[in-house]
Amino acid sequence: MIQDVQFTATVAADGGLRIRSSPDASGSNIVGSVAQGTQVNVEGKVLNGAEAEPGKGTIWYLVGPQQYIYGAEGYVVPLGGTATPAAGQ
Repeated sequence: MIQDVQFTATVAADGGLRIRSSPDASGSNIVGSVAQGTQVNVEGKVLNGAEAEPGKGTIWYLVGPQQYIYGAEGYVVPLGGTATPAAGQ
């Protein structure tokens, strides 16, 4: 399920984030990466993706055609806003 949201954000995760072809953390779906501090244009919020890190939620963001980044709390910060919501919110 993808929620229709659009915003520009900064990747705040230490070491940056991997870009994946689907909202799960299987090793074979890595298509790129974004460095910490990079701005990304979020085009949607996946509410039922796979949990990439235990206890950090299932939120993923669509950042391009078949391009997803994991959105654990504090990993993606909207410009002018607050950190991504905690797991379950």
